[in-house]
Amino acid sequence: MFGFSKRNNKIIYLDHAATTPVDPIVVQAMAPFWHDNFYNASSLYDQGVAVKKVLESSRTLIASYFLSRMEEVFFTGSGTESNNIAIRGVVDAYKEKGISRPHIITSSIEHPATLEVCKYLEGRGVEVTYIKPNTAGRIDSQDVHNALKAHTVLVSLIHTQNEIGTIQPTKDVERVINQYKKAQGRIESDAPHLHVDASQSPNYIRCTKDKLGAQLITIDGSKIYGPKGVSALYVDRRVPIRPISYGGGQESGLRPGTENIPLIVGLAKALEITESLRESESKRLSDLRDYCVELLKKNIPEASINGSLKHRIPNNISVCIPGMNAEYAVIQLSQKGILCSFMTACRTQGNDLYSYIIQEINSDCKNSSLRITFGRSTRKSDIRFLVNSLAHITQK
Repeated sequence: MFGFSKRNNKIIYLDHAATTPVDPIVVQAMAPFWHDNFYNASSLYDQGVAVKKVLESSRTLIASYFLSRMEEVFFTGSGTESNNIAIRGVVDAYKEKGISRPHIITSSIEHPATLEVCKYLEGRGVEVTYIKPNTAGRIDSQDVHNALKAHTVLVSLIHTQNEIGTIQPTKDVERVINQYKKAQGRIESDAPHLHVDASQSPNYIRCTKDKLGAQLITIDGSKIYGPKGVSALYVDRRVPIRPISYGGGQESGLRPGTENIPLIVGLAKALEITESLRESESKRLSDLRDYCVELLKKNIPEASINGSLKHRIPNNISVCIPGMNAEYAVIQLSQKGILCSFMTACRTQGNDLYSYIIQEINSDCKNSSLRITFGRSTRKSDIRFLVNSLAHITQK
């Protein structure tokens, strides 16, 4: 077994699904817009017009990533806000069209940014169906098909599950939705629409509208080595959607409020860098993930991996160690300079300190699973130290 001690006070960050550090190149790209070019993009004088051009240049870059039109890209303050706008905005649009009780389909393993807004809407008369995953953490597209109804307006699914790293078959879901529309005599642009929360995906998967099969897509700067507090939402121009807040006419009225130019510039630059590194980092982290799984099985034989190993992003390991107290293990690892988690960071603000995601696929492990997510700084030596430390903790 490897030597066990804190390594030169070094922090080993293995929680990249929670957030990523901002790339120094991104920081550099944002720098001019904090002070020198701070102007409001809605202003009519030359300086404001120049900043408006920067805003639209960022929008164009992100639209090229989605393979969409630039007017189909909207900037918001977070992935959570984008999900809220996508879900509530479509529901409100169809209520205006005369559907008094719209129906939404989602899954029971969504991020809270989707689940909580669905629960909110349920309390206001919206019907919601929650599809359950299989034991590998995957949704069956046929279950979505079976849940479709005449008044279904939206299917909202996470693309890469944030705790277990499982990739959902959103393209198959698009296919069954289109089959349903055809059988109902509807055209492709009609409801139901598909919204995909792709916040965890861009580092390892190109998230174009065609690849995901989606008419609405959320991405989040804080997950792709960009700044926190900024997100991009793609909305197909044919999808009816209404704002959920009101004010000025920014972002075509869908998300009013003065645009945060530094963060938007940072998001665009981060996405550009992420795309350039996607292939090489996917290969490197796949190798590290497999190495980590091998060491875990060797040093902690009772350990098992949550979620699909086949349909999984390369940087995620969700490991169950029977009998381990996950909250205790996270605290003990942090004392050694190793930072990981046992559920989504958004849930640690509540009272139920267990993973509802793991509960859905393996209830015996809901209190004894760790989420380990690698990033650009992760090295083999970090993994060896992690496994050794974890083996020491679990043997106490």
